[in-house]
Amino acid sequence: MKILVDGKEAVLKQGLSFEYTAENRLFLGRDGYTLSIAFPMKECDQNVAIFGHIERLDVAKDTLKFECAIIDSRFSLFGTLSIVKVSDVEIEGQFAEGRCEQTINNPFEETYINELDLGTPSVLDKSAITPRSAWKSIDTGAESVALPWVNENYADVANNWVTFENDTYSWDAKNGRLSWQPYLIVIAKRICDAIDYSYDFAEWENSVYRHLIICNTLPGSWFQPSYAKALPSWTVSEFFEKLELFLMCEFEFDHKAHSVKMRFSKNILADLNEECIEDVVDSYNVDVSTAEDTNCDYIASKRLAYKECSHAMWNYYSCDWFLNGYKHIKRYATLSELIEANKRRDTVRDTPSGELRRVFWGDSMPDGYDIRLTTVQFVVYAENVDCHFVFRSIGTEKYTSQGRTHYTQKYILQPINLFGSGYVEDENTQSEEIDFVPVCIMDTYISESDDKGWMMFLTPSSSDGVYDEDDDTGGSRGSRYDASVISQPGPSSSISKGAKEGKSAYYDEIYVAFWDGYIIEYGKAPYPILDNFVVSQDWKEHRWSGFSMRLHGNTKYGTTPLVESLPQIDAKQKFKFSWLSDTIPNPRAIFHIKGKRYLCEKITATFTEDGMSQLLKGEFYPLLDTEV
Repeated sequence: MKILVDGKEAVLKQGLSFEYTAENRLFLGRDGYTLSIAFPMKECDQNVAIFGHIERLDVAKDTLKFECAIIDSRFSLFGTLSIVKVSDVEIEGQFAEGRCEQTINNPFEETYINELDLGTPSVLDKSAITPRSAWKSIDTGAESVALPWVNENYADVANNWVTFENDTYSWDAKNGRLSWQPYLIVIAKRICDAIDYSYDFAEWENSVYRHLIICNTLPGSWFQPSYAKALPSWTVSEFFEKLELFLMCEFEFDHKAHSVKMRFSKNILADLNEECIEDVVDSYNVDVSTAEDTNCDYIASKRLAYKECSHAMWNYYSCDWFLNGYKHIKRYATLSELIEANKRRDTVRDTPSGELRRVFWGDSMPDGYDIRLTTVQFVVYAENVDCHFVFRSIGTEKYTSQGRTHYTQKYILQPINLFGSGYVEDENTQSEEIDFVPVCIMDTYISESDDKGWMMFLTPSSSDGVYDEDDDTGGSRGSRYDASVISQPGPSSSISKGAKEGKSAYYDEIYVAFWDGYIIEYGKAPYPILDNFVVSQDWKEHRWSGFSMRLHGNTKYGTTPLVESLPQIDAKQKFKFSWLSDTIPNPRAIFHIKGKRYLCEKITATFTEDGMSQLLKGEFYPLLDTEV
């Protein structure tokens, strides 16, 4: 065995022995690494020529990394050697390859995405573009869209609002400058451009996830058109790490070639050949863990959950706690059947005293319930879309019966827990939080004459003295504007707040949704899509979208949640096998061992001066479809 450091053969310590561990990165995000490898320095000119006099205390830490290759008679490993211990007799280093090496040599730990030049929209003046042109899909060349939205802090200030007359959309006269929502893939590419890295995002471009838009938007009246300004204070590394968890993908950075390639994890696994282990050493195959509080680190076995948000719809979006064990549910085979049975029904009958009208919402509950109870007070479920709903009142409607005025609630069919984790959180559940979060989409209903339909609702934070104000394109002030507020200039405002950890930002997370150019409720404001079906506010239309941000569950109308496309394991059973082999197999492959199929967590091999020992040790979890 040889170890080359910066292309030169290093002298190894006599009696050298170290372990190399190859991990499946879907567990802890690591690939291959070793513990300490010792190199003699005293009276060893060959190693001194490679490492220099690094026993000096003033050597910078970032210089103690070297290109390294471990070459055995049957295979080679390439990565980085990091020096971890130095004496006048010897030095000790740790070898890392793949994702582990990328972590060590990460040049973007201090580069923040909201400080990069990611461009601005090409059009800000509403008179320069029609609404329909501003709502085009990425498939027609759009890089961003200007969908209507509501600033929850100033709900009466227009942000890309529209009117609809003569079958045509026009910009509301109260709008100021337009504000735009860029496509997520466009921002990812522009980040790569800003750091001068080439990219290959072909798999992303050919998937439905190219339609994801970043909904983070700042009011046009703030005149902060830069896309970067609406992003969180994340480093470039954090952005791509968080995006990997959200899309269940992998961004492979090559820092030497200044390039990055994106692939979905499921596609990477599909390209691997399965491994068959035949020479199992029987005395090592009996260590099985069946603990109830498993600590399995496999990403598909963790509790994946979107970051909890404070927006008005979040409790509806994610309420595992409510549905767990809830029994008052009426079930329907299809969404169409559910809608037909529960939508508003008016009965009218002429009587001597005048017209008698009664308004009914909901369906009767199943046998065993009081016959006076209806589904309005409970939960309904449609099997073909795998979704629970509740009736959510958005206001009241007036009607006349026998000459008198009556009021009834106006309900929409509100999906619940679409974006829950599928678990009720407890101390024994391993969890991972996703910072790309479904945007808040909510009704704007006040009355029949004042209803713009559903819109995105956003709450960009602002620094002292920032408010929605008139601009020269006709914007209007919010009712909460107070002209007496002292407005400090930027530097003074920042200084007055004192030093803060990290960078200031208008958003702490990235809100996302799908937009493919289709207007669900034609005549109302357009809004992006969060799930594979959409029910119109008036209950009259439901559309299958082919998009979904669900973390679990399946329907025939939408995409399978990405985490469920990965191999599924029995996380409560962990097997440890030892076997004989001349090479280290890929730990990401599916393994056939003694008639069953396993997912590998890691494989450990021992190296000496003579090379790799043939005895390998591995840790495995059985697949839920374990038979070969």
